Order: sequence, then structure tokens, then C-alpha cells
Amino acid sequence: MGQNHTAKHRLMPVSLALGLALFSMVAQSTPSAAATVGTWPTYLGGTQHTDYNGSERTITPANVARLRVQWAAHAGGGISGQPIVANNAIYWGSWDGYLHATTLGGRALWQVKLGTTYVKNCIPPEAGVASTPTFTYINGQAALVVGGGDATLYAVNAANGHIIWRTRLGASPATFLWSSPTIANGAVYIGISSFGDCPLVQGGLAKLNAATGAITATFYTVPAGCKGASIWGAPTLDVGRDIVYAATGNIDDPCTTGDPTYGNSVIALAASDLTLLDSWQVPDNEAGRDTDFGATLTMFTATSAYGSYGYSGQTDMLGVASKDGFYYAFDRDSIGAGPMACARLGCWWRLHLLWSGQHLHRRLGRRAPLHWWRHDEDQW
Repeated sequence: MGQNHTAKHRLMPVSLALGLALFSMVAQSTPSAAATVGTWPTYLGGTQHTDYNGSERTITPANVARLRVQWAAHAGGGISGQPIVANNAIYWGSWDGYLHATTLGGRALWQVKLGTTYVKNCIPPEAGVASTPTFTYINGQAALVVGGGDATLYAVNAANGHIIWRTRLGASPATFLWSSPTIANGAVYIGISSFGDCPLVQGGLAKLNAATGAITATFYTVPAGCKGASIWGAPTLDVGRDIVYAATGNIDDPCTTGDPTYGNSVIALAASDLTLLDSWQVPDNEAGRDTDFGATLTMFTATSAYGSYGYSGQTDMLGVASKDGFYYAFDRDSIGAGPMACARLGCWWRLHLLWSGQHLHRRLGRRAPLHWWRHDEDQW
């Protein structure tokens, strides 16, 4: 992310308005499960980050136009994360540094201060809890894990907001947790990033013990002494393959150690110890200034999606939008081979495509087809 372009594109509403669907959201969730009827336990709904709840039937094409705001909760700062729904409550963070718990009817339950970061020369100069919490259980106790506004990952009691553990992942104010945690098999995965390009820090991905907060592995996207390649989005986990995927930001400062760097890249890491398995980097001649990856990868399955180019059958895919305006789609088993196809979307900061089980959908206020190209074709 180029200087002074880091966080200014992040959404900054100052109230949380939730509609009719919340009245049916009453079931508990499990830490690694996707959204179920009445739940939304983590960022984009689950570890695959499809942003889709196939079990939800309350809102339909027939009644969506009749949705009305039932209540609004207000904070002292912007809101850029998603509210999650679990444990008969709604949990959400705000840029004044608070994590909030609200009943399904809109009544405040508790709030806990989890820090803020202030850097005068950044845009914005201040932010707090930008991370989306993930609901889980710690030693049988309902809990939330979330990135605080002070480069620290927190686990808090979901019933009262009391802090269970806290783990610092970098020096504040340069380091910031824009990423949201992904939890599975007793482990927490979260990206490490700079607050902005003011300055950059050494980017990376951390794995922690969900019960204790102890760091069990870290993968750095640039060598020691180098800066950049932040992971702004949430890690995406393929539980069956035991692989965690992430997309990285830019490297503006020269890195001359001679070691590999993974800026503007999609990386695949072993979920067990974060060993690098595969990677692909946007070619230098296609990378522009501030055109890095700021979004979260989505897992989906393509069925004869590229038949005119000789592909057939089903392929487990992984997709992500870049700030260069393209959506890149990869074969999950061969990231290093480069994107199988891409689609022109326009330049959107944190655009995600929703995977409904059959189609990818984009949230641009209109239903327009995605025009795909093979990455090795001269049709960019």
C-alpha cells in the first residue's frame, strides 16, 4: 500500500444498524464451523471466507425489499470490521478502541477497551479495533479472539468482556492488526501488518495456541531487516489440505539481503508449522504503485469454468481481488503456476466475491457478468 493510501479506503461509519434477520439469530456456533442458521461466528462466515450463509432462509428475494432498520448501536469511532453473531449476542469492534457486545434486540451488554494506534502522518491517523472478532471456546468457556488497536491479539470472555489472554505481535504504533483471526483445531492464525506505509514493518503471519495465546509459529513475508509485504486480510484455511493461504501487500523499501521476498503475492503455508509450500507473485511489469493485495482469499470450486481453453471437470479454486482492479483465480494445488484466470472488476480497496456454492457474486450494486481471461493470454 503506497504512502498515505494504506487505510484511507477503509469504511468509517460511526453506527451499527442491524435489521430484521437478527431476531432469528439465536444458535451457538463452533470455532471452526461456517455460519449456520442464526449465526455468523467469524469474518466472512467461516474459515473458507465464502461470505455466504447457505443455511439462512429468513431473508429471501421476496422479502428483502421490506427490510427495515430495527435499532442502531453507536460507537465513538468508525466501524470497519464485520459484526459477528454467536452465543445469542452480536460482537463488534470500533475505532475508538472498544470491543462491544450487544443483545439481538440492540441492548448494550458490555464493552472492553483493547487499545488504539495514533500516527500523525498516516491516513487515517488513528484507529482502534479494526479486526473482526472470531467466536470460539477456550477451556469450555465461550470466548472471542480479536486483534486490538495496539498490535496485540486478545482473547476475551464472551459473557463479560474480561481478558483471558493477550499476546503482542509487534511494536506499536508501527505494527497494526488489520487482519481478522481464523481459528481451527485449537490454533489461531492472523496476519501481521503495518499501521500504514508510514513506516512499513516486516509483514508476516502468526499461529498461536488458542487456549493460551502462546505463539507457536511465525512466517515472515520478507527477511529480517526488510520491510513490507503486510498481510492485511484474514488467513484462509483449507482444513482438508491442512493449508493456510494469505495475500500480501507491497514492498516499497529496497530489500537487498538476497533472500526471497513475498510482496504482492499469494502464499500457501503448512497449517501445522507455517512452512512455505507454494507462492505466486505479481510480475514486476504488471505491478503498479499501491496495487497490492488488501483483500481476503475466498475458496470456491470451478466446474468447467474455462472450457474454451481446454479445462474441464471440477477444480478446487482460490480467488482474491487486487487493487489493480483484477480478481485472480488459482488452482488451490498449484498456486505457483499462477492464476488460471482473472476478471476485471474495477479498482476496489477490499472487494470480496461471495461464493454461494454455485456462483461468484460481486457487490457492486448491479448484476453484471464476470469476464474471465487466462493469465497467459494477451487480453489484459
